Amino acid sequence: MTINRIIIIGNGFDLAHEMKTSYGDFLRDYYNKVIEEYKLNNNYEDFLLKKSSRNTTPGVLVPNPQYTGDELLIDLFKQSNLVSSSYLFNKIRSAFQNNWVDIERELFNTVHYIIEKKSSISFIQNLNEEFNFIKKLLIDYLRMEQSKLEKRLIDPNVFVEQFMGIDYELQNRKLNEVLFLNFNYTSTIDTYVTYAIRKNKGQVSKIHSCYIHGSIHRVFGDPIFGMGQDDVAFDNHPWYHEIYKSSKLFQYNLNNNYEFLHQYLNGLPHEMLEVQIYGHSCGISDNELLKRILNKAHRIKLFYFDQGNGINDYQDKVIAISQHLENKADVLKKIVPLNKSIPMPKPEFIKGE
Repeated sequence: MTINRIIIIGNGFDLAHEMKTSYGDFLRDYYNKVIEEYKLNNNYEDFLLKKSSRNTTPGVLVPNPQYTGDELLIDLFKQSNLVSSSYLFNKIRSAFQNNWVDIERELFNTVHYIIEKKSSISFIQNLNEEFNFIKKLLIDYLRMEQSKLEKRLIDPNVFVEQFMGIDYELQNRKLNEVLFLNFNYTSTIDTYVTYAIRKNKGQVSKIHSCYIHGSIHRVFGDPIFGMGQDDVAFDNHPWYHEIYKSSKLFQYNLNNNYEFLHQYLNGLPHEMLEVQIYGHSCGISDNELLKRILNKAHRIKLFYFDQGNGINDYQDKVIAISQHLENKADVLKKIVPLNKSIPMPKPEFIKGE
């Protein structure tokens, strides 16, 4: 008897590799660059920001000794008196100040705000331009983070043992096909895929890799970034065309990654399908994809984040997964219980290289 496996890779996988790839990290970097240029030129302007017309004071930003970290960064930004007319960016800034930001979710909230409060399609058109500018900044930032990781050598053994291993409960089964399904735009997983293929040659039928959301280097298509399919409920709205430009749904056809996944899932034999999840939040923005995969799976294994002292995110992930399951009883039937699960391994970097 055989088993097929889909390995889902999310942003937590990059974070575990000491990459600063959260939206908060991205905004922190943006704030720092804005502040540094403002200090040099007594001004700063881009598609989102400009100097307030009421600001006539010199560009001297004075660090407040009461603040550190993000609080200091936010205070210096406020001192600059830079302003933005972008409702989306102001929502993102507000969320960052409250220690949590999800840019795609703020996009969704902004679309709803415009639909309810504004009377012209131009507001949606401007929103799409603003979002595209933020997307470009994010891609540039992720490329910088990726380049930092590429300077370090990784020992792939620890993760590959989990990727390709068979649990005690499945010892009577042989691993057949493996699909690495990368939801990240970065290529961190590539080192492990290459090693897994080499190490398991002749032992596994096939090992595939799919960048479902594209990649920062565009090898697997341009990054797909925006609202999830279930986020958008404006089918009969007169601004339909402009609204859907910021939806992931109409970006999947721009490369063949979704088509590959669709054909792969349809072509899977009726043997057991196990899904392993590493660092993916399983949030609603990926509902259309996760619904197909998780409802087809026979077994779902979470590699949770362990904070120590008995604190982990296992239960939060289970609740998130339940949103995608058509039968809530599958929470108990399919998901491997906590006492039979393990934390996501920590990457091992080769020192002295």
